[in-house]
Amino acid sequence: MNGVHKAELTRLMRCTRYFRHFNFTVTQISEHIKLVFQMTIRMSTCKDIADDKKVVRAIAEQYWAVEHSATPAFLLFPFLPTSMKKSKAKATTALYKILLSFVVQRRNSPHRTTDPIDLFISQGDSDDNIVGVSPIFYVTTPSSPIHYAVYRR
Repeated sequence: MNGVHKAELTRLMRCTRYFRHFNFTVTQISEHIKLVFQMTIRMSTCKDIADDKKVVRAIAEQYWAVEHSATPAFLLFPFLPTSMKKSKAKATTALYKILLSFVVQRRNSPHRTTDPIDLFISQGDSDDNIVGVSPIFYVTTPSSPIHYAVYRR
């Protein structure tokens, strides 16, 4: 299905109800979502990540895996060891490792840029704090304080 998961396609079809009077198609909405995701990555991480399409695709896959694991049953009974809980933990770990590898790469680089990761490095933040500040990682960890402050209003 051209890289679009069935659940994502279902979600996009629901969005078309709201955008019908704008004459959008599912493909256009999907492209807008990809553009917003790309812009979020560019503004919150570094140019190295944003320019690498394979890494952006890997981050998107892990993000959507976490997003789709938030089922009503999982939210009502988070203590039950379900397959969704395992897939969320696996995707969150993979996302963390991807972002951490680029933080370490930027830390070992001899020249600095004005990218957010470099700014945090120049302020002396640890690698774990830098990865934790990324909006991509905060969305995937509902136990974080910013998640509660932003998404629980």
